Amino acid sequence: MTRSFLLLVLALALIGCTAEPTATPIPPTPTITFTPAPTRTLTPPPPTSTPQPAAPTLWMEAHLDGTLRAALEQTAQAQDLTIVDDPAQAALRITLVSSPDPLLVTENVYVVADRFATLRNGVKLADVQQVWQGKATADITALIATTDTAEALTPLLGAPGPLVQITTPETLAELVWGTPSSLAILPFDRLSPRLIAQPIDGHNPLDRTLDMASYPLVVRVFVEGSFERLADFYNALHAAVPATNRDPSKMTSVVMTGVTAMGRFTAQAIEDSSDPAMPARVVAPILAQADITHVSNEIPFVDDCLPNLVHDSIRLCSKSKNIETFRALGVDIVGLTGNHAGDFGYDNYVKTLELYEANGMQYYAGGRDETQARRPLIIEHNGNQLAFLGANSFGPQSYWATSDKPGTNGYDAEKMKQDIAAARAKADVIFVEYQADEVYSYTPDATNVQIFRRTIGDGADVVTGVQNHHPAAVEFQNAGASEILYGLGNFSFDQMYNDEVRQGLIPRHLVYDGKLLQTELLTTMLEKYAQPRWATAAERSTILAAVFQASGFKLPQDRIK
Repeated sequence: MTRSFLLLVLALALIGCTAEPTATPIPPTPTITFTPAPTRTLTPPPPTSTPQPAAPTLWMEAHLDGTLRAALEQTAQAQDLTIVDDPAQAALRITLVSSPDPLLVTENVYVVADRFATLRNGVKLADVQQVWQGKATADITALIATTDTAEALTPLLGAPGPLVQITTPETLAELVWGTPSSLAILPFDRLSPRLIAQPIDGHNPLDRTLDMASYPLVVRVFVEGSFERLADFYNALHAAVPATNRDPSKMTSVVMTGVTAMGRFTAQAIEDSSDPAMPARVVAPILAQADITHVSNEIPFVDDCLPNLVHDSIRLCSKSKNIETFRALGVDIVGLTGNHAGDFGYDNYVKTLELYEANGMQYYAGGRDETQARRPLIIEHNGNQLAFLGANSFGPQSYWATSDKPGTNGYDAEKMKQDIAAARAKADVIFVEYQADEVYSYTPDATNVQIFRRTIGDGADVVTGVQNHHPAAVEFQNAGASEILYGLGNFSFDQMYNDEVRQGLIPRHLVYDGKLLQTELLTTMLEKYAQPRWATAAERSTILAAVFQASGFKLPQDRIK
């Protein structure tokens, strides 16, 4: 079997994805087929006949990721295998072509990513192929990749054309941010929050439940050959090469929501609906899918709470039966930084904690005393250790927990630094949320900027403002490894007097193998004084454009209308 024959077999048919004709001829584009991924096994099946001694030789496909090639070469050397140029003369072959009984070495998933400050919502594979081959589309003029990625994707997409810019992993994000109408192509596990993966033909690689047989940018590497050489080499590869760079068992999704206070007109809207879970009904199918669903509840649950229809009233409570909203949302954790937590006294505050406990909802940033209020909530999921902390800097200080009084965790810069350090000993990723200055603007005030940046400097990975009744800016720190969300806006609260207080951000974080990999911004609009719904495409563009502008991000010229 020749190398050219192997590459010929790899050119497969992609259903329904053909490039538009052009007056300037370009090389034909290899097309992609979707085949089920075989499963790696520890030991190959035995031969059906008596094996003949084979020369200790190995041939490798030319187009391989450099890191993978190095691992293969090191393993071959440890197995006393000599690498040869002719596959016909090799006892073992590393190939991209699946044989009838494939032995999978590894599966590498690649993603197409835009800069975080984008209004783009997905790409077409046909467009990506077209640009890769050298012809720009209306909204993609360049693809940016590393040498390893370009090499690995050549069998799938063809030789990279002049619109593929080659760079280093360290400069890839900066180049995407600085190059108009460009997209990155990179391995899934090399993503970072500053680059947001795009669904390809509707298939979102950030979705843990995605059927990878339908996702196009997957490079699968196989080994075949003489059995007596194959078994030892194949098993050695298990220790040297990961089975995949996108392992669903290493993924954890976290969704966080803004202001929830089911009192006043919100409480009346729930009563009028005769449905205690009314606020959750539209968005619950998405939020409940997250591995960890968060809500920031600012007010206590009180059994005999009555809706207060005086709109300027600032004493707020929610009927205990409205915990059904949280149950419908699949709430796992509750942040207790709210400044209305003590509106109905200490007894009702403790009863609210008991209600969370009875419904299996963990909480943090509040408790029966200061020790509990300061204690980080540590959650282990799929091997990821996550810590959640929070504090109230806005007041009133009379609601802050003390050594002998329940309440929320009052903000103290040095104590927060200590608590972050304690959490770091147990956690891979640390989330801190604040009830800080309430700012009715996309731009945060100076006090919040100072507190939030200090918290990142003290070691937090994500700092979120849950106080704003209005979405606010996003900021990256530590070369994009850490992020600040200054305000998420209203989730379920009774402000309906303009579109900006009806807008909401719901960050959906993806943690992978102990690392914050991505943050998607879901967008909502409030209806009926209580019920968030998903923003339309036009509303979403309006919300994100305002948030990105306030963040100091230059809006892309090719933004999607």
